[in-house]
Amino acid sequence: MSDHVLFGVFPYIAGASLVLVTLLRLSLLRERARGVAGARASFLPRMPRTVGGWLCACGLIGLAGGHVLLLAFPDAVRAWTQASSGLMIFEGVMFALGVLTLLGLLALTRVRLRDSAAGRTAMRLADVALIGVLLVIVVSGLVMAAKYRWASSWSLVTLTPYVHSVLRFDPRLDLLATQYLVKLHVFSSFAFVALLPFTSAIDLLLALGSRMLDIAFAPFRGRARQLHAWVDQRGRQLVWPEEED
Repeated sequence: MSDHVLFGVFPYIAGASLVLVTLLRLSLLRERARGVAGARASFLPRMPRTVGGWLCACGLIGLAGGHVLLLAFPDAVRAWTQASSGLMIFEGVMFALGVLTLLGLLALTRVRLRDSAAGRTAMRLADVALIGVLLVIVVSGLVMAAKYRWASSWSLVTLTPYVHSVLRFDPRLDLLATQYLVKLHVFSSFAFVALLPFTSAIDLLLALGSRMLDIAFAPFRGRARQLHAWVDQRGRQLVWPEEED
């Protein structure tokens, strides 16, 4: 396929998939919650209680945080990495997180394949595809970091502006490097976004997000109920005023 389709059209297909399918999964999750009497915790997807699962989760969270810094705060990252010490620290931390994620993915894949072969669990096709895409993303990112010195510096002037142009609905394909490895890393990242809402991982993210919102808004529930009762009482008085004796 042409670069226009892969990097000018597919990003929006991936974004639409993430938003629309996630909303559908969220509605299904809420219906399942209403069907379970008593509590939401009973349908909360379980985090894989394995070393590989925890390594993968911690590595992915760290990598996601680093990429968010590159995309959302490029000036701050550029100022930090102008000094050689800051650049080495940032590159070293990101590379270590990539290795940690790769080890976790390999261990998690081994456990899942073993359990699936033994008949204890059945891996969904979308989950298998997501793990495969994650492996491509992580391996390509590690090879890029090892092959192209100081990848974070040139990504600030190429990949970050490209992602910003995609968000502005005016993708600048000229910013993408001509190296196949870089394009593979970028395209597989969009593929991850497109696949995520079809996997069991989205249930975990939605359930955890819902739980965090419940915790955040818990102090306001009592006041909200009081406000609702007051508005209901005042509305009844306006619509059906009591007759004076």
